[in-house]
Amino acid sequence: MTRRDRFEALFAANPDPWDFRTAPSEQAKFRASRDALSGRRYARGIEVGCANGELTSFLAPLCARLESLDVARSALDLARARVPSPHVRFRQAEVPSDWPGGQADLIVLSEVLYFLTREEIARLADRVAGTLAPGGDVLVVSFTGPTEEPLGGVESAELFIATLTARAEVTPLRQDAGPTWRLWLMRRAGP
Repeated sequence: MTRRDRFEALFAANPDPWDFRTAPSEQAKFRASRDALSGRRYARGIEVGCANGELTSFLAPLCARLESLDVARSALDLARARVPSPHVRFRQAEVPSDWPGGQADLIVLSEVLYFLTREEIARLADRVAGTLAPGGDVLVVSFTGPTEEPLGGVESAELFIATLTARAEVTPLRQDAGPTWRLWLMRRAGP
């Protein structure tokens, strides 16, 4: 089964498969993500793995334009219904191969890295390094519990961060943790 088929089936069976809308820990994670980015307004953000749009609803007010990606069309339909904003564009994409062009000053990778292989994480770090504008921010959020994936959440996040740091001049700005997640905010050197 392809990754796309896997996530199509997941969202077809349950529009909120990880309880993003109802679990207090998930809502706290989204608030912590928004709070980590507060005080800034972004010209263009890219959100990888928007799922049903819960985090998108927290990110949209921070961005003049937000491009939210997901591998599953059914997830994108849910996200569009959740965040019907003219400045948010939803696009079906499987990263790292389907990556938007142009520069962005915000890139958000929340709960997605552990679904990728080591090779895909390295290629994604290359894509992010090529897209992130000077002074731009990268937010990585990952689950800390066990996954059914080959890479764990923290392991995949640390691999991405190490690879990105080797390819772009990024500085850690903030780390935060909740009962089931960790958050890293990094900023690229800028003017």
